[in-house]
Amino acid sequence: MTAIELKTRVYQQIAHLNEAQLKKLYQLLEQEFHAEASSPEKPKKRPLGLLKDKIWMTDDWDSDEVNEEIARLFNDGPVFPDEN
Repeated sequence: MTAIELKTRVYQQIAHLNEAQLKKLYQLLEQEFHAEASSPEKPKKRPLGLLKDKIWMTDDWDSDEVNEEIARLFNDGPVFPDEN
C-alpha cells in the first residue's frame, strides 16, 4: 500500500467523525505515540567478564615474526590478490 493509498483510506475512515470524536481520536493517538516516543528501550547492560575464558589466542598471536609477515603482505603484496 502506498502512502497516498494509506492517507486516502485513513481520511475515508475519519471523514464522518464530528469534532468531538476527532478530538478524542487525536488525544488517543497523542497518548499512544507520546508513550512510545518517550520511553525508548534502553540497551541491556552486559556484565563485565562475560567472555572470560571463552576467547583465547595462541601464544604467538602478537609475535614479531607474525607482525613482520603481516607487514610484508600488507606493504609488498599484490593490490588485488589472485582469486584461486
